[in-house]
Amino acid sequence: MVERSGSHRPPDFLIVGGQRCGTASLFDALMAHPLVVPPTRREVHYFDLRHWRGRRWYHRQFVRPVGTRSGESSPYYLFHPRVPERVARHLPGVPIVALVRDPIDRAWSHHQHNRRNGREELDFLDALAAEPERLAAAGVPRRDRFLLPHRDHSYATRGRYVGQLDRWAASVGRGSMLVVASAQLYASPAEVHRRVLEHLGLPTEPLPTPHRHRSGERLTPEVRRAAGRFFSWVDGEEAELRRRYGVGFSRPA
Repeated sequence: MVERSGSHRPPDFLIVGGQRCGTASLFDALMAHPLVVPPTRREVHYFDLRHWRGRRWYHRQFVRPVGTRSGESSPYYLFHPRVPERVARHLPGVPIVALVRDPIDRAWSHHQHNRRNGREELDFLDALAAEPERLAAAGVPRRDRFLLPHRDHSYATRGRYVGQLDRWAASVGRGSMLVVASAQLYASPAEVHRRVLEHLGLPTEPLPTPHRHRSGERLTPEVRRAAGRFFSWVDGEEAELRRRYGVGFSRPA
């Protein structure tokens, strides 16, 4: 990895989520590439939570010498409804990487992460039951207004990847996007790294084996079965995901 010095320019790639789908693992691996320089922080969150700071502030997060690349990984980007059109306007043609994960596993990890950080008082099943009412009461973010329930309490809703990816494809173009299964990142990291580097226009280099960023307790079979009633749509979602984006929750189609 080269030192972070030189001029500041817009990022060369974005990892947009989903949250708890391996974005941190992929980002950390990419930062070991000899031609990639890290930003000032992994999750810059300019296009969702800090858009009011302006482009000059954003560009200052990416300082690197000529001939190197830099990018960021902000996992709320995939789900935030205003981010795709902002990215299309500010960074036309920038390569996008999105990761998907089994929706129940993702929701559990999201919930555990929130419990650990003091953002959730309900247990997993109660939080899933309360989710529709919580999100309806919050609405969706407008302009730069931050709505905590939309970010923190969207456990099942975030697992409906097709609509989120379609929104991105409509704004930035399908050709700018690479969709990766989280399970494949951990099962076959060298192959996934090769595909990602090719998508980003970087020479193939061996990257570190991704590290899993775990949060809290493991999901038990009993809780998974009980949660299933909130995810009756999963099989249809995966079939549509494979049809449109060539990837499922566990392995490429």
